[in-house]
Amino acid sequence: MIPAKRTLILAATVFATLCLATGLALAEDTVQILDGKAVKGYIIEETEDYILIRLSSGDIQEINWDIIDWVKRGPAFDLEFKGRWEKTKNADADELFKLGLWCEDRGHPDKAADCFRRTIEVNPNHYVAREKLGHLFHEGKWYENIKDYYAARGYVSYKGNWIPKEDKEKYEAGLVKLDDGTWISKTKLAEMKKRPKPVKPVKKDPKKQPKPATKKPWKRQKRDDAFYEDFSGEVPWANRHRYESKHYMIESNCSMKHIKRYAKMLDAVYQKYCKTFGKPASPRKCQVRIYARQQQMGRGGGVGGFYGGGRVTCYHGKFGGTGSTQTVLFHECTHQFHDMVAGIRRAQIWFTEGLAVFFECSEVDEHGKIHVGVVNKDRLGTVQAGVKSGKYINLETLLRTPQSGFSGRHYAYAWTVLYFLIYTNPGNRKLFNKYWVGVCCGSGERPGSPRFKEMIGIPLQDLEDCWKEWVQILGKNDLPEEVEKKSKEFFKNYKKKK
Repeated sequence: MIPAKRTLILAATVFATLCLATGLALAEDTVQILDGKAVKGYIIEETEDYILIRLSSGDIQEINWDIIDWVKRGPAFDLEFKGRWEKTKNADADELFKLGLWCEDRGHPDKAADCFRRTIEVNPNHYVAREKLGHLFHEGKWYENIKDYYAARGYVSYKGNWIPKEDKEKYEAGLVKLDDGTWISKTKLAEMKKRPKPVKPVKKDPKKQPKPATKKPWKRQKRDDAFYEDFSGEVPWANRHRYESKHYMIESNCSMKHIKRYAKMLDAVYQKYCKTFGKPASPRKCQVRIYARQQQMGRGGGVGGFYGGGRVTCYHGKFGGTGSTQTVLFHECTHQFHDMVAGIRRAQIWFTEGLAVFFECSEVDEHGKIHVGVVNKDRLGTVQAGVKSGKYINLETLLRTPQSGFSGRHYAYAWTVLYFLIYTNPGNRKLFNKYWVGVCCGSGERPGSPRFKEMIGIPLQDLEDCWKEWVQILGKNDLPEEVEKKSKEFFKNYKKKK
């Protein structure tokens, strides 16, 4: 039997030859999964471990090579592009722009640029096409040359950066610009750094006794719609900011106000990742790209973000009734951290997505603190209704479901199982740790043979019976502290019953 990767090359060659001979123009690539299902779309990235394929819906799906039988490419790019290009003679700007995105996804930036240039010929004010070409906008005019753009703004080049002309004169005079915008001499700055900061004496009242440490009460987070609808300070992508926080390197064309807020929440959730996964042996700055608008990301309307190639990509905005860039970042950055510390493809899909949804539900309270273990009422409702009616996804099925068959319903069940393992009692947490160390950080899993079942030390049905009863005690608005309290009482009574 020919290995999958060799089959990919062979299928691509044979299929391209047939297309040239017959004029066949089937644009889609096909990834055949071992379980018999086929995934069709456009392959946008291929590594030694996985394939990223963009579906017709615009969604990005990652498929591990371990579960791939064979891959068949669509017709050769030049043949397909020629047919598509010929159909654009009377096309509108949006059709031309979509063809440019198609070329980008297939790894042909030159052809994509041709499409974007045609786009602005039809519509000179097509904002995203202009940005794709690196054009910059200022006071009602587009500039194709960066020097002309900054000259129009009154900026000059100084030590590799573009700064206002008057600032250059001050720098050359030996002055230093402080964060508040004031200018001082280098000598004065050195004196300021040497000057000790005044310390205010603290008066102690002997009558007052220290209060016992208590957890601060907090309120459920409400989505800050004003923040996610604010696009002030947005710059063209070509002029995007690069901001380095303690653990992340963020590229974004949002305002610095937005970027710093995202950086703060990401650094906070990073600490939560470390508590769950352990600290990475070789830590590095995690790469994140945040577009100011969904259209600039160049993906379908149903895609809020994705993780691929070591980078998390998303856009600034809100999704549905409760979703936002925060939920997307917490979800996708979980995949990123998991990949950094252990290699995400060692675990099965139920585990990786269950973990991501677990962290996705985290909330930031009014004190700026992140709380994990928050109940997702929509996903909980899905599972509770299924268990109550008897039409639920049992654990055996969940553990064996491949990525190609993993639906939104599976996400909900995977989340409750991971919540059950991580957050309920020490015994379950030991099962999580055992799987994490033995499989995720060890030899990994093979599709169709879930090692979790072998490692738990009890019949899977016994674990499932306990999980089903536990799910039913949760409330849709429970705080993590309430879940912890309910779980403690539940396991106390469950042991007596058994």
